[in-house]
Amino acid sequence: MMNEELIASRVLEIDGRRHRVYLAGTGAPPVVFEPAIGDVGLTWALVQAEVADTTSTFTHDRPGLGGSDPSASPRTVKVMVDELRAALDTADIAPPYVLVGHSFSSLTVQTFAHLHPERVRGIVLVDGAHEDQMDRFPPELTPRAMLASFAEQLRQLAEAGRRGEPLPELMPPPQPFPEALAGAYREATSPTPDRLETTAAEYDDLQESQQQLRALSGSSLGDIPIIALRHGIPQSMPGVSDEVNQRYEAAWQQMQDELAGRSNSGQVVVAEGAGHMIHHDRPELVAEAIRNLLQ
Repeated sequence: MMNEELIASRVLEIDGRRHRVYLAGTGAPPVVFEPAIGDVGLTWALVQAEVADTTSTFTHDRPGLGGSDPSASPRTVKVMVDELRAALDTADIAPPYVLVGHSFSSLTVQTFAHLHPERVRGIVLVDGAHEDQMDRFPPELTPRAMLASFAEQLRQLAEAGRRGEPLPELMPPPQPFPEALAGAYREATSPTPDRLETTAAEYDDLQESQQQLRALSGSSLGDIPIIALRHGIPQSMPGVSDEVNQRYEAAWQQMQDELAGRSNSGQVVVAEGAGHMIHHDRPELVAEAIRNLLQ
């Protein structure tokens, strides 16, 4: 694996705002990593470092997160697609791209492919979200109420931060990260009012983001290949029965099949030994899926 320290961090200026990007490797097609809700580009460091042995790679901190200035624009996937495209163009990363999205950012990379199919060579979804999952998860989980409550807690923490109160660490570095990378990740995700409010806004706008993709997903992605890499360790939600968790897992697996089925060249790959954070638990499996798609 390539040394993670060889990932270069740059700060671009886009529309008068600072936008942090992370680059490594050379070659084409570029592999573009998009972080999940509230996360930063460094979340992909282990995978990015390995893929950079094969081709060029790119990831970034979305506006308001990590080292990027906040934006007044809505935090919906269509806005995020425009921001990602602007960052790629400003960094001179030429298409077509292989897009890699984890969890929520599955919505973003699919939206990108629908809006700009000529710029997309392939897609890897890492335990990717489905736009209909809120309606298809067991109702006992009350997913909408849970996310709304979480967003409100983030806003309350942001207000406390603006009053000068100390804020708790909400995103500890992934356990596999080496010390230097863990320190950089901790700095990029340390809670500030702007970062907390941005994450809350991403949760607030999640239903609109799902609707934006839903309006596009009636059409197939055609010959753009998709690999849907799903967790191999069943994910249990706290506070509910085993039967509810079994229904939750069955719904998740069905939706992964559907995500892969949006391509004429789609497949599901099970990441054995990994939970939802596959890119942390088994980064080599994500890198392998990307290399398989490139081939």
